[in-house]
Amino acid sequence: SDFKIDKEKMKMLLKLGLPSSVQQVVVSFSFLTLTALVNSLPIADIASACQGIGGKVNSFAVLPALAMSSAVSSMAGQNIGAGETARAKKTMLTGMGIAFAISVVVFTIVELFPQPIISLFDTNPDVIAIGSEYMRFIALDYLFVPFVFCMNGLAIGAGEYELGIAASIIMVVSQLILHRFFSRLENTANEFTVVVSDTKDSVKNFKEKLASMNISVAKCNITRNKDSTLTLDVTVKKSRTISMDEIMLLIEQNDSIISIDI
Repeated sequence: SDFKIDKEKMKMLLKLGLPSSVQQVVVSFSFLTLTALVNSLPIADIASACQGIGGKVNSFAVLPALAMSSAVSSMAGQNIGAGETARAKKTMLTGMGIAFAISVVVFTIVELFPQPIISLFDTNPDVIAIGSEYMRFIALDYLFVPFVFCMNGLAIGAGEYELGIAASIIMVVSQLILHRFFSRLENTANEFTVVVSDTKDSVKNFKEKLASMNISVAKCNITRNKDSTLTLDVTVKKSRTISMDEIMLLIEQNDSIISIDI
């Protein structure tokens, strides 16, 4: 048979293609990890909607940097092959400048008009409110992407795929660390007053219901009223992503709750 595998060419293909494949797997894993973290939030439906909209806008916003990265990779590879390393560096810097200029415009639009952008995809008031904060936060990424992508393009053009893999791994680890950090910051003290029936397990049931909604009670002062009710002055660490709808649901699902004053 005329068909046979050229071992040297196979090694070269694996050397060039395998690191790039690993990089894509790492990036895909990072998105999978973020999706799992979002789905673990108290109101996963709204959080997932915000992430989905953010992902759509983000995929459009990073296109200039992605295009410049591909251009830098091709041009830098040609220049490095010709021994023109200075020109390869200049190619990277030029790509960064062009991508950054466009990204600043996109960043400004997203920061100023997040509500109209989100309303194109979803008209739910909770999604628009929470999504606006989310969009303004992830828009900061647009200012850094041009530099990261163009440097990665230069590394690929130079055949240094290991740098791309290292950058991807660092990105995933950073995402996990930042998620843990900001999830702690998001839990802020909140106070409200609840009037419940003066029954044996009313306070216990109320606290258990809060725990099931991922709300931790920091302090609970109980006052016994003359009309056979209890007033609970509650201080909790409540995730700011919990909506008023969930508070109303809390009342509906607990017969012992008479009123809540927030």
